Amino acid sequence: MAQFKGMASNPWHTPSPAEIAARLESHLKNGLTQPDAKDRLSALGPNALTEREQGSFCQEFFEELREPMVLMLLVTGVMALDGVQGVRIIAVGALGTSWMEVRKAIVARRHAEG
Repeated sequence: MAQFKGMASNPWHTPSPAEIAARLESHLKNGLTQPDAKDRLSALGPNALTEREQGSFCQEFFEELREPMVLMLLVTGVMALDGVQGVRIIAVGALGTSWMEVRKAIVARRHAEG
């Protein structure tokens, strides 16, 4: 099996579906054969995302504070006349985002468990 020849040389949106199927050594209507699918699975691994380790709420909160946009807003808030209010707004935003990330991880874990 060739390593998907020619896919990097042309923009992804220019080839026709038939050209893409030929490059991927697949069939438009039937897809891959069972032996081809097994070969690709053993060569490339499963088509799955790796799950990121979820930290505690505090870790998520401080990770959120390290985001470039949040850092820029913190610096701007401190430089402004009402810097304390700006810092409060950033802290509340970071708390909310951290809470959403933790909730999203909990829901994803429950969904994965069935």
